[in-house]
Amino acid sequence: MSANPDHTWHLNKTAVERMRDGRKKIEARLNDKKRQGVEVGHIIQFLDPDTDQPVICIRVTKLLRYP
Repeated sequence: MSANPDHTWHLNKTAVERMRDGRKKIEARLNDKKRQGVEVGHIIQFLDPDTDQPVICIRVTKLLRYP
């Protein structure tokens, strides 16, 4: 896991498995105040929602913002 993630979010186990095997390449989130600080190059650490343990880290490569 990344030593210094820029963001830490929860993600369900099915989505984590799909990220790991390459079937999930996009994570869509509401552009609320917490997510507005996300920038290309940031590291997001995803936690297991049941245990709060880190399960995967990703680097943001592109942002799409919808009005």
